[in-house]
Amino acid sequence: MAPEHLLLVLDVGEPAAMSKASALLSSLNQKPFPTHLGVVLLGNAQCDNSWLLPHMAQNGGKVKFAFLVYDSPNIDNNVFYQWPLGVDT
Repeated sequence: MAPEHLLLVLDVGEPAAMSKASALLSSLNQKPFPTHLGVVLLGNAQCDNSWLLPHMAQNGGKVKFAFLVYDSPNIDNNVFYQWPLGVDT
């Protein structure tokens, strides 16, 4: 039985990890499951999360919501949320 709901926790602080995460999300776009996908994203310190935008449901992808650990201009408390715990320093 395929999962209907999936929450991925992605650490994409390094460019190689970002490429792998993007490939994973692209592969999920080609499958009929999950129908509800969200991510918790530990991005890079420069708050560059633009690679995620094509994977968002509003742009034709499957990701319906994202919690972002670092600050982002995309945070709208509708699709993009600020992760409330911040980062470990």
